[in-house]
Amino acid sequence: MAAVRKVREDMSAPAAPDIMQESSEHRAGVPEAALSTAISMADLADAVREALRKSKWDWRTARGLARDVGFPESLVIQTLEGPLGPEIVRSLDSHHPGCYFYTTRERYEKIRGLKSKVLSFITGQTR
Repeated sequence: MAAVRKVREDMSAPAAPDIMQESSEHRAGVPEAALSTAISMADLADAVREALRKSKWDWRTARGLARDVGFPESLVIQTLEGPLGPEIVRSLDSHHPGCYFYTTRERYEKIRGLKSKVLSFITGQTR
């Protein structure tokens, strides 16, 4: 009976990769970890962009966005400041120095008039 179990376990185990087959880690010279990181960062940027667009609030915190998209806050901030930077307006929270609110440029155009945009930029409240 033990021998039968051992054979069944061996049959269900994944087969060893063929030695002649090219490793997925060396595919096109890009490590597998880098490929999965690039894919997940692109997914994160899409998720953050979508969360900002569909939000019922005009301004969002990185913490709130992180909760909505299911990624760590630090990665959400990196995404907002990096790949999404040109699409995002960042505003300083005057009550909590060092904290920021984020919105899309499209939404910002709808909620702010020209005079207040210029004033916010000059005073350093928005970037």
